Amino acid sequence: MRIYAPDYYGKFKCVAARCRHNCCIGWEIDIDKSTYKKYSAVGDDFGSRLKDGIIIEDGSAHFVLADGERCPFLNSNNLCDIIINLGEDSLCEICAAHPRYKNFFDSRGEVGIGLCCETAAELILTRAEKTKLVAVCGEAEAETESAEEDMFFKLRESILKILQNRELSIDDRIEGLFENFGIDLPDKSLGEWAEVFLGLERLDDEWTNKLNKLSDKEFVDCKMKDGKIAAALEQLLVYFVLRHLSDGIYDGRLYERAAFAVLSMRIICAVGVYAVSADERLDVPFLIEAARMYSLEIEYSDENIEGLLECLS
Repeated sequence: MRIYAPDYYGKFKCVAARCRHNCCIGWEIDIDKSTYKKYSAVGDDFGSRLKDGIIIEDGSAHFVLADGERCPFLNSNNLCDIIINLGEDSLCEICAAHPRYKNFFDSRGEVGIGLCCETAAELILTRAEKTKLVAVCGEAEAETESAEEDMFFKLRESILKILQNRELSIDDRIEGLFENFGIDLPDKSLGEWAEVFLGLERLDDEWTNKLNKLSDKEFVDCKMKDGKIAAALEQLLVYFVLRHLSDGIYDGRLYERAAFAVLSMRIICAVGVYAVSADERLDVPFLIEAARMYSLEIEYSDENIEGLLECLS
């Protein structure tokens, strides 16, 4: 099967100890069966440490978090002792893949990197060029795409063409998307949407604080069509379409997922302006941090995404 990825995909590299928001802190990390078997066979002192740092619950293995919800193998230098002792190819599937995501079709696969990683968010939102999908490995299937997949790829191409039309402002592109496909956002103020998000599962008190600050604010106008801010907002819209639209093939909510992309960009903008920036202006670093927080809180919870899609139906 041929695998496609955004053309920035190959530029991503984990910054390890230099990361300000370490993905080895605050997560309960499950260990796949194959890796657990490999860990169980490790001898010597590190093998004993591995056994002490893993617990089996409900038939699944996961690491036992240490103080501060740190992975027990994240050392004081914020480096992974499993990599140091056993090599990078010894990581469990979740650790090896993060922050990458995968979408699979009958005829192809697609991969990308998630905004919850600050390095990935910076790579994506500072990109000036239009994003496109490119083949990164594998061979094309002999079997042609199904009619349903063919319809999906054409629909997505049309959506991306509108969102990447740099002759128009970001707001005009969104209006064009809505007009062409009969999409709209429910008539809610920013404060009302903040209440919706406050009603979802939340991980970090700081996210709650950011949402609370939106109660008396208005949505940010996005009238720019060029420059770093416009490019960052375009990349946000394209990212959410590439990552989430494909699930609409299975649940029939393609247009709701397109609206989800727009809503996500709008909320990230609002958090970036009102809750991060002291002088209430759009700036790419603020957008990067807001996008990282949004992704962490929303994209990794099926319940949260489902709740938002219901609001958009």
